[in-house]
Amino acid sequence: MRTALIYLQESPGGLHPVCAELAAKGLELADDTAGVLICGGLTPELTAALRSSGLGRVYLYTIPAAGVFLQEAHKAAVTDCVRRLEPEILLFGATLEGRSLAPMIGAAFKTGVTADCTELSLNSAGQLVQTRPAFGGRIMASILTRTARPQIATARQGVFKAQPKAAGDCEIIPCELPGDIQPRLQIEDEGAAPAGEKGRRPVVVAVGGGLRDKADLALFEKLAEKLDADLMCSRVLVERGFLPQRRQIGLSGNAISAELLLCFGISGSVQFLSGIKGVKRLCAVNEDREAEIMKNADYPLLGDLYGVARAMLAAAGD
Repeated sequence: MRTALIYLQESPGGLHPVCAELAAKGLELADDTAGVLICGGLTPELTAALRSSGLGRVYLYTIPAAGVFLQEAHKAAVTDCVRRLEPEILLFGATLEGRSLAPMIGAAFKTGVTADCTELSLNSAGQLVQTRPAFGGRIMASILTRTARPQIATARQGVFKAQPKAAGDCEIIPCELPGDIQPRLQIEDEGAAPAGEKGRRPVVVAVGGGLRDKADLALFEKLAEKLDADLMCSRVLVERGFLPQRRQIGLSGNAISAELLLCFGISGSVQFLSGIKGVKRLCAVNEDREAEIMKNADYPLLGDLYGVARAMLAAAGD
């Protein structure tokens, strides 16, 4: 029987959103999927999140510092849980906590870790195929952990789709932290981005290297405001200093799952495309009909990004 273990990260209001996405993927990949949660104690919000996660059981390690990431305590708890379950698969969100813990657990069990996966599947031998962009996003690499276990992978929020379940039974198994853990490092705040800057609205307007000047952003900011959309960008605009990194879409930015994504002047690198897999409808504006973004678009519009943006504003009554 193949077992998957999901690292469950506490956040204000319950669990971090990536946990539900990883739980859904774990349930798809394994015959038996459990979670490991390290927190100061169960709150009503945490309990509700666990009951709707679809996980049959969760191993609960209680620490005195609620809402604080104590690296040594979290490492000890996950290590203990892995030894108890001996899971084939171990999944972490690519958060600050997950990125810190995953390699530590990998080192403890002398196994590999594949970061920022964009797809997880099983091959005919039942091994976890861990797919992620490589060589600067020019190719997609499929990585296997052939012999060591567990097979460890991280994924960003938005890469996989959560499958909310009706509230059901979730067995909570209290566990003791092994030994006396003396914390040397704690993280109290990940510095969340301001609201509306992470592509969580139903509509997203994204601008890329076709933008000629930073001042030209005003046109697309106006369009985003008219559509009640988030304004985001490809990596090239971050490198030019036009927009902050928190507004970037792609492997080194955000993975989004908007209902509609409007792309202006974006070529569509593998890195960028890996961040929009969850988008329902893609409309791309580009002057190059052979651009990858045009080949992937539901609505490819061949034309000048400035002209199309102005036409959209006019149609919206501006």
